[in-house]
Amino acid sequence: MLEVKQVYKTYRKSGFFSRKRQQILSDVTIEMRKGECLGIVGESGSGKSTLGRIILGIEKPDGGEVLYFGKKVNDRKVRLGHISAVFQDYTSSFNPHFTVYEVICEPIMLQAKNRREDMEVKVVDLLYRVGLDESYLKKYSHELSGGEAQRVCIARAISTNPDFLLLDEAVSSLDVSVQTQILKLLSQLKNEMNISYLFITHDIQSVTYLCDRVIFFNEGRVVEQVNIENLSQVQNDYSKRLLSAVIAF
Repeated sequence: MLEVKQVYKTYRKSGFFSRKRQQILSDVTIEMRKGECLGIVGESGSGKSTLGRIILGIEKPDGGEVLYFGKKVNDRKVRLGHISAVFQDYTSSFNPHFTVYEVICEPIMLQAKNRREDMEVKVVDLLYRVGLDESYLKKYSHELSGGEAQRVCIARAISTNPDFLLLDEAVSSLDVSVQTQILKLLSQLKNEMNISYLFITHDIQSVTYLCDRVIFFNEGRVVEQVNIENLSQVQNDYSKRLLSAVIAF
């Protein structure tokens, strides 16, 4: 389904005129199966979010390529309606001048022309799917709690019935009790809609709840990957250190 092939990425260091570059991703190769939830775990600054932006086509790699069902993701037509995302910062994920209705409508309108009556029915259905209701249609982002705002972001992300959803630290800004609710919602939607998830996080416990397989990411490289049921058998010292909070070795 998704293939990341020998991806490299560097950024310019210390100002616009500097010739020095910092290596962010080095020879990253990942394969993901349809219907799978694949976790990418790493500390802040490990390069995992940069990889996410490249997979989404937001950034271009310096080398290598990303294929979605054999086609390059830098082609907008490959991504449109098929690949979607939910990010960590729900406060800036949608226009504060838009109502919830307008926020969820935006990606749908990019794909097709719908009558307002049909659109409203679809948006209300999406709200119910994420645990909200029609009373939220005319609300703005400042009127929502963190959990409610992230539910709206999820509703928008699934509005085009995507095959693939990238979740970049999608629960890490939420209170622990709300995190649990959102993880349950994501698990439910995955089963109902047969969506494949790429779950980028630093939180091992979230990975154990949601994912089928996990990749450990350190300094822009894949250091180990393992099925979730074999987490206690990791060999890499970095992987063991990240897991030590939840598993005793």
